[in-house]
Amino acid sequence: MKATSIRSLVKEFGKHDTVRHSAKEYARGEVHTNTIENVFSVFKRGMVGVYQHCGEAHLRRYLAEFDFRYNRRTALKISDAERAEDLLRMARDKRLTYRRMVKPITLKQKARRLLWEIKKQKDLG
Repeated sequence: MKATSIRSLVKEFGKHDTVRHSAKEYARGEVHTNTIENVFSVFKRGMVGVYQHCGEAHLRRYLAEFDFRYNRRTALKISDAERAEDLLRMARDKRLTYRRMVKPITLKQKARRLLWEIKKQKDLG
């Protein structure tokens, strides 16, 4: 990831530490990449094993689903009932039409929507 991208993430989400794999640094105290590598691994297994294909137009929806499941997993002591309540609350007053689903959007629009969804989920959490 480019340094400019990291800087914009820091502005949006706060402090961000890094490790330098190029300098053979893989962890420093509690700073490591294990968690995100695990998230990507779960996403990849889901895409290969369950969904098998994801068009670019729908990638953010798949990512949002995996994000929802990961942040509400049983290991965090979240019950099935709590997960269902969260899902229903988040789906309230939302409608996805076929036209909206297949309408091409620009990369800038995708980035704005993704950041908005992440911020909204942080506010709900």
